[in-house]
Amino acid sequence: MKERLHQMSAAALGIALMWWLAWPGFFTFDSATQLAQARGIIPLDDANPPIMALAWRGLESVWAYPGAMFALISIGYWYALAALVWKLFDRAAWRWTVFALVALWPPAFVTMCHVWKDCAMTAALLAACACIVNWRHGGRRAWSGAALFWLAVGCCLRYNAILAVAPLALWLCWPRNAQPATRAWMKSSAAAALLGIALLAFPSVFARSVGAMPRHAWTTVALWDLAGVSIREHTMLIPGRLLNRPTTVADLALDYTPVTNVDTFLQNRIKLSYYQDYSKADLDVLWQAWTGAILHHTRAYLAHRLAFSRWQFLGYAQDTPHGLAFSPNRYDQSFIKLGLSPVNEHAPWLRAMEWLRTTPLFAGIWYIVIAIAAAAIAWRRRNVRDPLPVLALTASALGNALPLAIISGSCDFRYMIWTVVTALLALPLALLPPSSQVRRA
Repeated sequence: MKERLHQMSAAALGIALMWWLAWPGFFTFDSATQLAQARGIIPLDDANPPIMALAWRGLESVWAYPGAMFALISIGYWYALAALVWKLFDRAAWRWTVFALVALWPPAFVTMCHVWKDCAMTAALLAACACIVNWRHGGRRAWSGAALFWLAVGCCLRYNAILAVAPLALWLCWPRNAQPATRAWMKSSAAAALLGIALLAFPSVFARSVGAMPRHAWTTVALWDLAGVSIREHTMLIPGRLLNRPTTVADLALDYTPVTNVDTFLQNRIKLSYYQDYSKADLDVLWQAWTGAILHHTRAYLAHRLAFSRWQFLGYAQDTPHGLAFSPNRYDQSFIKLGLSPVNEHAPWLRAMEWLRTTPLFAGIWYIVIAIAAAAIAWRRRNVRDPLPVLALTASALGNALPLAIISGSCDFRYMIWTVVTALLALPLALLPPSSQVRRA
């Protein structure tokens, strides 16, 4: 009972702090779009997760206020984080220390103040991890079902979440006995593979089942890659049928930046599937052009991707667009009026975050290094401590971060939030002596 009280108190303190500093959350264009979809102003589509819009619609039926989704995400995040930390560590001092480290880490805290699908995904996957640990500690089978539910929710919130979810699915399916026989771990691996395939397919099936319009999010990345390669090769590689008006390579160069793909589409030179319907022929032509550019202009493609990765993983400069790190805004949009008071961007805590924005704290590479180091330490100590929780968390962290080098179209720090949280959890879990950690997880 005392442990439960401490766990609930930690979560409540975190929620109170976040609400005091950021209520009713920070809203960007993406946040407003999801709210508009929840209210039926904009049709559902699969470019924004329909599961989040539908959940918001349900909240609106009870509390028609934009901050309702921020409340749900923040409550889920803090309680799931507390539940996981209290289950993984067995001493009060370490529990409070690790909880404070992760929860109050500046990049993690300020990112979770936004109403973003990335934040919702982080809360869902933390809940899944807490359920997995409860299941592996001898809990009822319902815990495994709950873990599966939250893994599916996480996959629905971001399409690339499957790369972070796959190691967690293996953790869930792995035998609970200390030294499983070869046949047992082979069966578990097969079950995890089947589960991964099901989770990969589930978001698309769910989107179709609720009538979400297909927007083919991959096309945005493909077009931006083609623009970057075209500029480097001085040859127009974007198919003519996907241009809204005659466009030259010089025109592309005027709008292109390796930091984000947003500028490439601002002048409406290129047909964007988010706003203009693509036919099957359009999709086929774009796929052929994209794969052809990668195969036949490989050096230019790699140069384009390396230029992007510098910003995604090595941090931001002073003149890098502010909103790529975090975006403390509550602007009304043309399609929806939020009716919220503006954010005080001169608040001391936000000024401190702005100062930290160009420091290594917002450089994704360090969280990748932390995750790799934690995995290495856990593996070296595998004879005295079960390495599985650390290996699962770090593999999930890397599965979320590393593919961004080739699948992302903007170096937003929010894409790294799951990696930040899991890396900060995994390192103390790997470093603390065996007696301070629950042996089998």
